[in-house]
Amino acid sequence: MSLFGPPDIYKLEAKRDVNGLIKALGYKTNDQLDQRHLREAALKALGRVGDTRAAEPLMAILKDQDHLLKWYAAEALGQIRDTRAVEPLIATLGGSYNENLYKYAAEALGKIRDTRAVKPLVDSLNSTTGDARMAVAVALDKLGWQPDKDETGAVYWIAKGQWDKCVEIGPLAVPKIIGYLKYDEDYEVRRAAADALGTIGDTRAVDTLIAALTDRDATVVEHVAWAIGKFRDARAVEPLIVALKGRSNVGNVAEGTTWALGQIGSPAVDALISIFNKEYAYHDAAREAAATALGATRDARAVHPLVAAVQDKDWPVRLRRAAAAGLGELGDVQAVASLLVALMAKEEDVREVTAEALGKIRDSHSLGPLIASLNDPSENVRKAAALAVGKIGDRLAVQPLLSVLNDPIAEVRQAAAEALDSLSWQPDTVETRVTYSIAKRLWDECVEIGVDAVGLLSAAVEDKNADVRKGAAEALGRLGILKEDEVSRITSQPFVKTMTEEEMLDVLKELCRAYANERAADTGLIIVGSKYAKSSTKELESLAMCIAHELNLRGGVQEMRRLWNKLEGKRGSRTLDMLWDGIGDWRG
Repeated sequence: MSLFGPPDIYKLEAKRDVNGLIKALGYKTNDQLDQRHLREAALKALGRVGDTRAAEPLMAILKDQDHLLKWYAAEALGQIRDTRAVEPLIATLGGSYNENLYKYAAEALGKIRDTRAVKPLVDSLNSTTGDARMAVAVALDKLGWQPDKDETGAVYWIAKGQWDKCVEIGPLAVPKIIGYLKYDEDYEVRRAAADALGTIGDTRAVDTLIAALTDRDATVVEHVAWAIGKFRDARAVEPLIVALKGRSNVGNVAEGTTWALGQIGSPAVDALISIFNKEYAYHDAAREAAATALGATRDARAVHPLVAAVQDKDWPVRLRRAAAAGLGELGDVQAVASLLVALMAKEEDVREVTAEALGKIRDSHSLGPLIASLNDPSENVRKAAALAVGKIGDRLAVQPLLSVLNDPIAEVRQAAAEALDSLSWQPDTVETRVTYSIAKRLWDECVEIGVDAVGLLSAAVEDKNADVRKGAAEALGRLGILKEDEVSRITSQPFVKTMTEEEMLDVLKELCRAYANERAADTGLIIVGSKYAKSSTKELESLAMCIAHELNLRGGVQEMRRLWNKLEGKRGSRTLDMLWDGIGDWRG
């Protein structure tokens, strides 16, 4: 131990005393922890100083038994960039694997940029993991190395996390990707490997994917299942069922495994029916996904169990809805009679999905009941029914669909217009053309029609849908019917509805400043906290009018007065008072 205490690393670094810092590397003390911390500090300081005189002592520490000191020595050598360190750093890569040491050594070799490091770095791609693997790839980038479309190239792109590039290599990449799915410790890597194997589609991957259904991470199992579904290999049926049984309450696993079974098709139908029917063996998420998968099989054996579920009012709504959707995907007319009964179910969700299913089956016997559903109290059912009617393709539906163009809900009107399109219908009067154009939100068409569109556009300005109000107001503005500030008020109204009281006050105060010529633009002052400081007076007036209308709707003149009083006699408030004149019972 030194008679004068431990060396002051910070002072030595400040003076760039390389010899003093090198000497500090050999400092001895009875407290091993203090000794280690001091040596670490000295190593970091030598790296920052960057003097090549430190290279030899640092290279010597690469042989130390303490891995942490070796990390910092490698890092310092990378900062110094002395080519004498290349071989010792390469030797470090060939030693016993330590992820952090590999990482620092690879980073150092990348900074030194000596081409002797290329082959050892390429070779180490296969033996590194995690951050070390990425560091090796980045070092190779700095050395100007370019990967080929081979197994080594695949490992390089995996190291960089660019799996799309790995997939581009194709079958040559498969053996390496399989290895990562089997052995990598990072679940995100295993998950990405499963996705890549599914995308490449090489059948050599099937056995490994099936084995990976037992992976300890549920998200990996999910991605493995999706990949297996793309191969449609019947050998996967039983393993998929086993994987599902273990995690039927995990939504994504249930969805992935049952989707894969659906893609496998007929060999999996009995298994899917069993999953769907077993109330106590599987979570409802799995049973719901099984119904969807049964639809994907397009196998007639699936019709009966799905029909039974749709008809059974004691089944959970989510399963009856899923069964109806599955029947729609099957497209079997045997299901129509049961679906027509379900179209009158008390549950809105069941009626909506049933209408969609009937549209996919396209049986003419569904037309009348679906037309009746155009008057359903649920807007979602009306929308689904309109689209379904269009898919059936019978022009008897034209007149009922024209009535739906006046539905109070914009999305329903739009669905009716799309259904009319599929029936090759064309408007035969100006009024119908305008109604149809508003439903489709064809505002240019409305402007082209001109004055004859004004009445219906004026009504659309009051629509419940903000996009419709905005489009109609802008069309009326282009036709010269509405002034610019009126268009702005109408288009701003939805935004104002979500404003807090503080935000409303912010607008009103900024407008008062504008009226009193006290704005930042006029005075050079910076109004801290005002998000409307750069808004024009016209924009502020439009917002202020919207605020007044909103307050009037909420509580009449009392609510308007309550907020206005908070302006506390601010200069310009009298002009605002007059701006609001005539809104509700307000008299400026």
